[in-house]
Amino acid sequence: MGAGAVASVIQAALSAVGEPIVNRVLVKRMKVMDAVRDVKPSMMLDFFKTTLATNFLKFPFFEAINAFCSMMPISPSVRGFVTGLVFTTATLPVTNYRYRKSMQLEVNCGDLYEAYLPTVIRDIAYGIVRNYGTIAALHYNPQWTAQSPWLLFIVVIIGCLGSAPFNEWRGFLLQSKGQELSFKDFFKPSNFVRSTGLGAFKQGLALAVGYWCAPPVQKFVRELMRAAFSCVQVLTMLDMWHVDLGIRHFNWAHSRFAVQEHVTPMDLEAGFLVLASGEADVASRGSNT
Repeated sequence: MGAGAVASVIQAALSAVGEPIVNRVLVKRMKVMDAVRDVKPSMMLDFFKTTLATNFLKFPFFEAINAFCSMMPISPSVRGFVTGLVFTTATLPVTNYRYRKSMQLEVNCGDLYEAYLPTVIRDIAYGIVRNYGTIAALHYNPQWTAQSPWLLFIVVIIGCLGSAPFNEWRGFLLQSKGQELSFKDFFKPSNFVRSTGLGAFKQGLALAVGYWCAPPVQKFVRELMRAAFSCVQVLTMLDMWHVDLGIRHFNWAHSRFAVQEHVTPMDLEAGFLVLASGEADVASRGSNT
């Protein structure tokens, strides 16, 4: 199991807890504790199935695009633009499906490309800011790698903060019909700070913890697979030993049966004569006494 896959599973678990809360703070403009009380543990467990499935679609795709663009002789701005545009256009239906599941809303085909423009601009801005942040962080901390947990925690939060205005725009367009807040009420500074800070921290923490846990989880999985393989080897050897024992027993029984098959009627008659003479001899001895 690769580090990306392990990180996807861990991030899915953390997102199942945090994402329903963050989305309520972003779209409904609820206070944090009100959003926490609104989300039940059963909802988190049910939403985990969605986050796990969508993470295995979105997570490797984004990292693959980012890795491909990093090998191209292009500037970080162009790289972030291409990554954000391609990623959002391809995965927005998955993103909106996941959002509606987190809010327990009905999913319709017409909703899958909802709020496309602010989402694609947000992801382009996020990609550009994250690329420049990664370059700066690696420059000042050369011992880090592009997948170091601390680096990811920092640059993901910076990327979320840099793209926050477009994320707020997306949240404004995603409001449920008939429950919309006015522009003035929605974009209050306190609401902006609360939703942006919580969302950026959740995203950075989920990705960093995912990559931080990946090495020990990978080691545990390797040891588990090695132990399972050893058990299979032992069972195979025992099975072969039983088969060999069965073959030997069969050969022994077959040899006895073959010997018995070679006894002729004349041999049987001679045996009966010997037995009869022995009985007659015993009887005569008894009469003499």
